[in-house]
Amino acid sequence: MSTEPSASDCAPKMLKILMLHGYTQSGPSFRNKTRAHEKALMKALPPGTLPSYPGGLQLVYPTGPLRVLPGNFPPFAHHATDGMREEDVGKEGQVAEELDAWGWWRREETDPTAGLDGSLEIIADVLRKEGTFAGAIGFSQGAALAAMVASLLEPIRTKSFGEAFPKSFLRDAGQVIHEPFKFVVAYAGFVPSDVEKNPYYTPKISTRIQHVYGGNDTVVNEERFFGLVGACENGRENVIYHPGGHFMPSQKLSLDVLVSFVRHCCTGQHETMET
Repeated sequence: MSTEPSASDCAPKMLKILMLHGYTQSGPSFRNKTRAHEKALMKALPPGTLPSYPGGLQLVYPTGPLRVLPGNFPPFAHHATDGMREEDVGKEGQVAEELDAWGWWRREETDPTAGLDGSLEIIADVLRKEGTFAGAIGFSQGAALAAMVASLLEPIRTKSFGEAFPKSFLRDAGQVIHEPFKFVVAYAGFVPSDVEKNPYYTPKISTRIQHVYGGNDTVVNEERFFGLVGACENGRENVIYHPGGHFMPSQKLSLDVLVSFVRHCCTGQHETMET
């Protein structure tokens, strides 16, 4: 058997970021909607820029396992269907097959996060196969999930969960499958269930999370947004507002803030912002 290292083993380490889409989106559609964010990060962090990540940047966009059919679309869903007309969203049959609409869990009467276990299995598989990730960026339901994943990777969390710790996040020997994230950027994030006595949030999440919220967001209200903020250590110190609604802002200032946060979390240095 050859003991020579593979090409991937010899490749310079890359800054990998897990990109988690919102409800009724998918990995590919989320990438289409975040091209400006990808471009800004790629431009600011090319290969050789960060000493710890000389290989540059790689964004990974998994898709949730739960297909969202037109009859299950929430009122805001037309914002996330890649340009399809709102009147088409409610049709069955062919439209259901054409919509690239997925979720990470569904809220049911007896279970606010039905299907979450399957989603965690998908994320765990990505973490195992794609190598070490520095952090995650998520939108809405994807932001809530990003915070939960960051929580699971913290050393204290196996004790918080006890026997209920998700098995997909454990190796055969019992260790957590991945090192803690350095950061999360949560756009319009929220807590999907009660925080009190919830092992995801008790104790509070210590991973550094930047919480971004639109002042005109009518989908995730401010109370739900601050539910996640309050579940994080020093959460209020990392809240960023933008004047829009339920979307990820792509104006230059917003992108500069994103780049600065990622850079600082990975190096301790802030990006200089142009005015």
